[in-house]
Amino acid sequence: MTTGTTLIVGLGNPGPEYERTRHNVGQMVADELASRMGVGFTRHRAGAVVATGRLGIGGPRVVLAKSTGYMNVSGRPVSALASFYGIGPEDLVVVHDELDIPFDTLRLKRGGGEGGHNGLKSITASLGTKDYARVRVGIGRPPGRQDPSDFVLSDFPGRDRADLGVTLEQAADAVEQVVALVLSAVMVVVAWLVERLALSRLLVQDSDLWILDEPTEHLDQITASALMNDLWRAAGQRPVLVST
Repeated sequence: MTTGTTLIVGLGNPGPEYERTRHNVGQMVADELASRMGVGFTRHRAGAVVATGRLGIGGPRVVLAKSTGYMNVSGRPVSALASFYGIGPEDLVVVHDELDIPFDTLRLKRGGGEGGHNGLKSITASLGTKDYARVRVGIGRPPGRQDPSDFVLSDFPGRDRADLGVTLEQAADAVEQVVALVLSAVMVVVAWLVERLALSRLLVQDSDLWILDEPTEHLDQITASALMNDLWRAAGQRPVLVST
């Protein structure tokens, strides 16, 4: 059973020499979210720094994370954090730079290929699945014949730096919307089940929907990982109703 917490990972490389490079835009978005939440990052034994809290007053619980290792080994700390907090791939959001999207443009995606991104490849290999959400922050293609590796590891030029702050704010907004969208969709399904089946309490555990006899006043605390996964993928096994 998952915890109802979303793990939000901003990808990047460690150290001040990479801090403002294009490849670290995911970590910049994580910093923006932490600033909004009023929380700071602390070192975690998984090989990352983390910040925990809620997105807004009374909002969903989240864990913000930035790996302290290099991009191409992002999977190990992400997998370790997911295990530590009891978070499944359906509750993971990865924010990363995207060469194939123009600068100042965002795209949302769940599952699918990694587009040659080494951070995503590492995460997919460690989790054993591609089925997690991504917020893709466009950085554009390198000019002329510049090597893409050199391009992503260089700082944003002055002409882009002026607009970078707005892009980071919009990307943080997108992350918040992804988390809220999933929770809202789940609550719609739960409300329908409560009304249609006259259930007093629901608890989703793994792939089964367990029905408990005791009433509850906290439907917002329902763990609905299986339903979320079905909603995201619009496919998959239907939850099983089990009476107690």
